[in-house]
Amino acid sequence: MLKHFADDAACATSAKTLEEAAEKMRTLFQRVGGPAIWARTHFSVYEFCKFVAMWMSRARLESTDPNSRKKRTKQPPTKIRIDDEHEVTTASSHKFLGVILDDELRFQKHAAYALGKGERWISQIKRLAKVTKGMHGAHARRLYYSVAIPSMLYAADVWCSQPKNSPNSRKKGGMKAAIRKMESVQRKAALLATGALRTTPSDLLFTHANMLPLRSHIKLICHGSALRIATLPKEHPLYATARRAMGRRLRRHTSPLYDILDSAGIRTNTIETVNTITKPPTWRNQVRTTIAKTREEAEQSAKDDESDIRIFTDGSSHDGGVGAAAVLTQGIRPAKIARYYLGRDAKHTVYESECVGQILALKMLQKLGQDLNGMDVMIATDNQAVLRSYSARKATPGSYLIEDTRALITATEERWPRVRLKLQWVPGHEGIEGNEKADTEAKRAAEGGHRNRKHEHHRLLKGLPASKSATKQHLKKKIRKAYEKEFRTSPRYERASRFDPKTPVSNFMKIATKLTRRQASVLAQLCSSHAPLQAYLHRFKLAESPVCPSCGTEPETTTHFLLYCISYVAQRRRLRRTLGRDQSLGLEILGDEKRIRPLMTYINDTKRFADSHGDLQHHHPLAG
Repeated sequence: MLKHFADDAACATSAKTLEEAAEKMRTLFQRVGGPAIWARTHFSVYEFCKFVAMWMSRARLESTDPNSRKKRTKQPPTKIRIDDEHEVTTASSHKFLGVILDDELRFQKHAAYALGKGERWISQIKRLAKVTKGMHGAHARRLYYSVAIPSMLYAADVWCSQPKNSPNSRKKGGMKAAIRKMESVQRKAALLATGALRTTPSDLLFTHANMLPLRSHIKLICHGSALRIATLPKEHPLYATARRAMGRRLRRHTSPLYDILDSAGIRTNTIETVNTITKPPTWRNQVRTTIAKTREEAEQSAKDDESDIRIFTDGSSHDGGVGAAAVLTQGIRPAKIARYYLGRDAKHTVYESECVGQILALKMLQKLGQDLNGMDVMIATDNQAVLRSYSARKATPGSYLIEDTRALITATEERWPRVRLKLQWVPGHEGIEGNEKADTEAKRAAEGGHRNRKHEHHRLLKGLPASKSATKQHLKKKIRKAYEKEFRTSPRYERASRFDPKTPVSNFMKIATKLTRRQASVLAQLCSSHAPLQAYLHRFKLAESPVCPSCGTEPETTTHFLLYCISYVAQRRRLRRTLGRDQSLGLEILGDEKRIRPLMTYINDTKRFADSHGDLQHHHPLAG
């Protein structure tokens, strides 16, 4: 016996009143081709006990209770009859496809649910990583981003979309309160990743842990969803809805779809289309491609090749521009060159330029004016990803250029049936004359459209749409730059930059991977100036005096401990001797990867952190 199950189906109607909407729902359920008829014709049985009805409206009813302080109340639960035997009671919230929907579509209940999931995951990670022992901080950070974030921010583009902040927009900045609460989860993850103390400010924690603020991470999620929707083909059910959202500018009552598309700045017909349909299992690649196992083998094969016509293609990103070129050589005849400027690197990728290079090569070959029957033709490129794309069943960004190239290859072989055409990989920058010439011409093409030459192809003449990959990288860089600009206005930026000049692009996590858990914890505490030194303890009323207990001359700060305390002159002298005479000793040593191990030896020799962290030089498997 064969059983089939159908799940997660929904019907929706709209009306001005609940009674009208209920009558429409009853008609929808009973109409020809509706859910009731479908169940009978497909021998399916509904479990009506699982049916849920929701009246989604922010309109309030006038209160009938004279003792109530609220003048207007929400719609009470109402029973809706969907046929002669069954009725469904309206609910204030319901979980559908992993998202808790409420009757006002404010998603407050789901935000609380997401916060709970994040807290549960971070408590599990906390069992594995402590301040001075346990899992390494880099692994704790990876667990947070691979497990906690996907669970907590599932479908964030639906329930936590943030509208574009513009002066004409009346909609406020999304779920700010919920995001602030969820940032407490990220703060705990940053503490586990760095080993810093709990009093460390969040902005310093996120900088040292190389974490974007949660609101910025949510923007990345929304931008990714916007790009996936904007690149859908015409056959997709969401295509028409997405096009309408991209072509409108609203000030009020914006939907999450409009918010994510507007925040990403995506407009109609400005970005490429990526096909969502994969090729069937019976499909076979008919393009002949050759990729050698090693660079040496590929280099020797290119030098020994005796094809009648050899075409070298290349793509390049140079000074913010992206260009492609093809160089055709045939015996002792002068080389023929084709170039094309794709645009700025914010909208195009080198992968696209490599594909365009092959289009230029095939168009030159077709316009050569010779009978290619019986000839061997080699088209060489130094990009393996392009050649592997011919065998891919699933479409990726830039696949439309691969299909154009495939069509040109088919047209060439149909016109000259006995031509022997192959696509071959050659290693770049190995002194192969044709490849070096193509690289030079590609850099010239990247200078601008005035360098275009022999690009007579309908796709190139019309201009290429923006690449999905390049747009995604551009939006990611834009968010990163906005975060860095915001951090530089923080009062803690000046202090943090003294320890690490690269702040807010901190070098801490890279350095921490070469240290033990204890050493990384001490480093994070010293960099943030929240370390168990006397000045810090006095600031939080854990010590009576901020004066250094070793020398008794001045407050014991990070600067005093590392550079000036007279009790550690001998240890500091050994540190200077290890560093060398040409190396100055300053606070920047905390962010210097090359000098961090001598510094840890100095800190261990002072015994200043022995009570809180133990022996910093001794390594134990459970101590990180």
